[in-house]
Amino acid sequence: MLEIYTFGSLAIRIDGKELRELGSRKAEAILVYLVVEGGNHSRHSLAALFWPESSDSKALTSLRVALSTLRKYVGDYLEICQNTIKIKTGSKIYLDCFDLETKLVQGQVDQALEIYRGDFLEGFYIQDAIVFEDWRLWEQERLRKIVVSTLQSTISTEIESGNLKHGQNLARQLLKLDDLNEFAHHQYMLSLALVGQRNGALTHYKKYQAILRDSLGIEPSSEIKFLSQQIAQEQITSRSKQVLSKHNLPSLKTAFIGREEEIIQLIQLLSRSACRLLTLVGPGGFGKTRLALKIASKIWQNFQDGAYFVHLENVSSTAYLVSAIARAIHFHIDDHIGEVDQTDQLLDFLADQSILIILDGYEHLIPDVRLVDYLLQKCPCIKLLVTSRQKLNLKSEFIYPIQGLYLPKENQEERIDNTDSLRLFIDRAQQANTGFKPSQDELSGIVRICRLVEGMPLGIELAATWIPILSCQEIADEIEKNLDFLESTKPDVPERHRSLRAIFDYSWDELTADQKETLSKLSVFQGGFSRQSASSITNTNLSQLVALLNKSLLRKNPGGRMDMHRSIQQYAAEKLENRTDQGYEVREKHAQFMLKLISDREHVLMGSGMVFARAEIRQELENVRAALSWAIDHWEESAIREFIYQFFVFLLVNGWHEGIIEEDILIKKILDRIGTQPENENTMILSAQAQKAFMLSNLGRHEESEAISRNIIEPLSRRRMKGELSVCVHNLGLNAILRGEIKTAIKQLTKAVELGEESGYITWPSYYLWLGYAYYLLGEYEIGWDNFETCYDIYNSWGSSWGAAFALSKMGLAADGLGQYKIAMQNHREALEIFEETGDYTGKSYCLSRMSTGAYFLEEYDDAVAFGMDGYREFSKVGHRWGIIASQCRLGFAHIGRGDIPQAATLLYDALEGARKHNMIILCLHALAGLGCVFLRFGETDLGIRLFAFVQQHPMTPPLYIDLACRWYQGYEGELHKALEARYGQINLEEIIAEVVSVKHVVKPA
Repeated sequence: MLEIYTFGSLAIRIDGKELRELGSRKAEAILVYLVVEGGNHSRHSLAALFWPESSDSKALTSLRVALSTLRKYVGDYLEICQNTIKIKTGSKIYLDCFDLETKLVQGQVDQALEIYRGDFLEGFYIQDAIVFEDWRLWEQERLRKIVVSTLQSTISTEIESGNLKHGQNLARQLLKLDDLNEFAHHQYMLSLALVGQRNGALTHYKKYQAILRDSLGIEPSSEIKFLSQQIAQEQITSRSKQVLSKHNLPSLKTAFIGREEEIIQLIQLLSRSACRLLTLVGPGGFGKTRLALKIASKIWQNFQDGAYFVHLENVSSTAYLVSAIARAIHFHIDDHIGEVDQTDQLLDFLADQSILIILDGYEHLIPDVRLVDYLLQKCPCIKLLVTSRQKLNLKSEFIYPIQGLYLPKENQEERIDNTDSLRLFIDRAQQANTGFKPSQDELSGIVRICRLVEGMPLGIELAATWIPILSCQEIADEIEKNLDFLESTKPDVPERHRSLRAIFDYSWDELTADQKETLSKLSVFQGGFSRQSASSITNTNLSQLVALLNKSLLRKNPGGRMDMHRSIQQYAAEKLENRTDQGYEVREKHAQFMLKLISDREHVLMGSGMVFARAEIRQELENVRAALSWAIDHWEESAIREFIYQFFVFLLVNGWHEGIIEEDILIKKILDRIGTQPENENTMILSAQAQKAFMLSNLGRHEESEAISRNIIEPLSRRRMKGELSVCVHNLGLNAILRGEIKTAIKQLTKAVELGEESGYITWPSYYLWLGYAYYLLGEYEIGWDNFETCYDIYNSWGSSWGAAFALSKMGLAADGLGQYKIAMQNHREALEIFEETGDYTGKSYCLSRMSTGAYFLEEYDDAVAFGMDGYREFSKVGHRWGIIASQCRLGFAHIGRGDIPQAATLLYDALEGARKHNMIILCLHALAGLGCVFLRFGETDLGIRLFAFVQQHPMTPPLYIDLACRWYQGYEGELHKALEARYGQINLEEIIAEVVSVKHVVKPA
């Protein structure tokens, strides 16, 4: 095995023995170069690399001599041909710099640092080989940057995660590599402060200050000064560790340059108690997002529950804003709570949270700022940092205008270190061309560029991408000819102002005809695209995509998808619209592709591949919406109905709250198309209305569903739209259940099953769930079980474990009613596994909570408490009111079984309070049934018996609640009989609750 060690002094080994016989520096260098670079190398290129000052013939002769030496000692690893030389394929070679990069990528930073004993080929110099020397220095700097960059990232992660000692050690090692690295000094000071070494942190700051003064004659930056002030004032202490890992802030992909003064001002603003809404306002391209992230990264530890970034670019309306915030803060909105809409769920969750939320790019959602106002009113401990192109215009809003980066003053040369805009340009130019080092003439050109774009970061960055092609003066000349991004009619605005469009125009003019066509076609995509979809819809190949990526007109995202900056997309879309025929063709292909995408997954969504298929469509959701909108405007009615149906299949497994929002938007678009045509005469409207009503019913919003369903049932029947008709009949049956009209419900749901099965409409198996539930409420558990089992069998035959899990859960209820508690527990466990696999947190919560009831009936009270607590915790995570209160009731019964009556009383009173507050009558009855047992066990026999008699006689009490309490009333049959004869069930619910609350002190600990 050949081993090459390049860090520090060069060492070459074969089979563990050091090779000293090469004897030639250039032979060693050639070997290293071949291994590091890989691939084929021509003799002429190697000769020019190592003997640049010799003639061709002499250089080739010298190369032959060096190759002869290499062939003698390492010939087994080389493939030396007449014209080319390369490393043999499959050769066993260890190269430390490859190992270093692998370990860094894998996160093995400590092991990587053991390899990095010094710079690449440190001290290795070959006389008269200046081209090789340039390569060596370039590779040396590249590897050093990788090490430093990875170290910095790891240090941040370790400190944020609370691994302070490790982060501190890494910062110390980074300082050994670069004693002027401000980031390392900053993080080292921070880690010392966080472990309580305040004096050590301040001492280190003084040492760093002295190093800068002695070495460069400058002072530390305002950023690290501010950190030292925070530490000195004990604003950062060991207690800060409690909040070190609560955020989702994305890392900045490129260095953040400048804005030190703005950062300090904004942090001070956010530290004021009165400042709860701070909006960074400025034009697009001025760096609002990056500034907001930089600020958040510095202060998120000050918020007990962390800081969360909400990217709003793909949130097309405020209808989707709640779900966007919920996803960002890892809060699951429950689709199965009919009584509580998603906004209230979010507000309840955030009500007592100390949290910073960054709403990025709000301008397209203005003027609708209701949710922002609600958050400020209902959640007193949160703060909002908003970026927008215009103010939100709320009374509580603090507005901070974002200007361009600091510019050199007119007719005054300034040091680059003190000029943010120049520093940004040079940093980005060196990304485009790593060898870029501006001359004095080029510095003047950079100053011109930065002044022409008024310090606008995006303008500076786009201009810097031209460095590999144009000189700085040429870039400035082109911008000066065509710049209108600061166009204004105000007399006090400087005369020479242009627009951002000019930058796009210039980029466009430099594209080939093929690239122009490709970019304009790709603008059809919303929310990004894959390479495959780009190929299918726009006939774009990989080389075309790479060309646009290289020109910064496309962005590649994690996972391989690509997208455009919104402004570039709008610009390219205008170009596409100007090509009428081509624009129509591309948008039509886009719509057909998206329809096929979701229709091909119809059975997969309701089958074993549901999770993967749902994720695929979620990724393309913005594209599907755009395609459906196009279809509504351009397709025939029957084709649109098919698209609406396929979209509905996705909505069923994606979330019912969001599904209703989607249907509302869909209905509005259809209404815009049909104009004055009566709604009930349009099959598209009828389909969408039926689907919306289905989701409304399943969320318990039965009044809205009832109105829609009754309004459209006649035209559906007349037009023989049996699938949608089955949905409406089902809705009417479900709504009847919620009103307590059980016999009417059974009649409607039986008819719905017949219509649904005949039409094959996607929802029809679920009709059996509600038909079975109607029988369950009547106490006819066997018939309920049969219907649940039928539903299970259908979904199982489809391969839909998700649908089958809902049926299993219902079967567990019926099994409890039948006294088959072990079967019920088995059903719950099977359903629980499925819900965990499919990511259905509400289903998981239901299973755990219901398992508490099964364990209670089996008199396994410790298990009942454990399951109940698990269910309660899971419901609490998702803010599920019904589930939380139901779990409190189940826990109350479990604690009664354990004999812990005070704890049971606490839980049941809390449950009663919550159920009463939210008008959940059934859960009030559940809690009262438990409290009757509590009073009985506490010696308050009369009240306990009257409560149980009231619960038994109340018309809405499920029989299972009575079964739960019965075991504690054995021996009290005579008293119960008298209480039942007294007709306590006729007492008003509020009266009985008031009486129970009035004696709370008797059984509930203070």
